[in-house]
Amino acid sequence: MDDMPANEFEAAADVFQWIFFLDEVIDLFHWPVNARYLSAALRDLRTASCAKPGNPREIQLAWQLLLDTAGLTLTGKFIATGTWKEFCPFVVQLPSGGSKITLWKGGGKSVVGRVQYRKDVPFDIRFDIE
Repeated sequence: MDDMPANEFEAAADVFQWIFFLDEVIDLFHWPVNARYLSAALRDLRTASCAKPGNPREIQLAWQLLLDTAGLTLTGKFIATGTWKEFCPFVVQLPSGGSKITLWKGGGKSVVGRVQYRKDVPFDIRFDIE
């Protein structure tokens, strides 16, 4: 009873927790995902990215928290499939000639993600402010 949901977000996340802790899912993501933490990280990312005015450092940290929570594989898929656009404001992508993607832009600053792949599997993700 020490781990009762504190709110409706945690309660909803708890419904999915058993899926994330299945051995097959852990093997698929190469990471045991905590559904409560993932839900909170996505909310924090949306809040930081949609804030007016936005703070690039907070957005960079929100992306890092998502990576720390979801792991490389799930975060890489989140970015590569464009699903991140459901949580963050639209950003016009300029050709970068590599693994760089602009995830947020405002006030003359950008938060960019760099995803490095090895055989179509992400092995490194970094978030920078430019």
